[in-house]
Amino acid sequence: MNTWWGKAEFAVDECQRWSIGDRFIAVQRKQKEWKFWNIETKEETSDVLVRESLTISQLSSIQPSQRLLMRDTPSHLEVFPRLADRSMVIRPGTAITVLPDEEINLYVSTQLWVSFSIKDAQAPLYEIPLWAPSDSWFGVSNMVGELCYAKYSEANIELTDLKKRQHRVFTSIQIINEHNEPLVIQRIKIPMPLLNLYVDNDGQFWTDSICLTHNEDDNKPSFKILKMDVDDHKYTILSRARETGGNNVFISSLKSLIA
Repeated sequence: MNTWWGKAEFAVDECQRWSIGDRFIAVQRKQKEWKFWNIETKEETSDVLVRESLTISQLSSIQPSQRLLMRDTPSHLEVFPRLADRSMVIRPGTAITVLPDEEINLYVSTQLWVSFSIKDAQAPLYEIPLWAPSDSWFGVSNMVGELCYAKYSEANIELTDLKKRQHRVFTSIQIINEHNEPLVIQRIKIPMPLLNLYVDNDGQFWTDSICLTHNEDDNKPSFKILKMDVDDHKYTILSRARETGGNNVFISSLKSLIA
């Protein structure tokens, strides 16, 4: 497995970059500062994400996007993929209808962030999406709701239809319609800050699965997080959820997750 994450050792003045095609994030260690460069591209690519050394002369014409100063820089950074810092709204190209007493599984992929941290620090030095999603408002009105990220997705029912890319993470969404009426879905909100991030033995990134239930009884819980089983050695946890809610998180209103 090509692992671009983990401990990254730096000599003083050394520069390294994490790149996918023409899109890259570069880091240089100085004696008393870290410098970060963020070179973006509009189009996502299926290229392999690689970590490599480069000379500072290759960045001489580009201003760093961040300079972080300290008394003395440590010799390494902890570099890891992370999930989005907001919920992600999935918008299928065509509305989905789940018939009464039916149960389906959907598979979607969303963008990853990259985090650069000093060991044992409470917050990362630098964190950025590999490809930034657009902003989206999700709520019952302009006053009541949540600022999220948005992504158009086909919401595949077959996992094999999802294209594997190293800057994206897969989420399995189980939808159960226990109501006597069809459930029409135009948008689904995935609460990314509540989910853990994993990698499987093939190098594919996964979140915890989520289960959404449309109940006859509005007082019954509608949402549950299904943790991955790391004991079977198929999955390794890489990043813990940004927000904690216990092993099982419930949300009572389906309207807060589906529109």
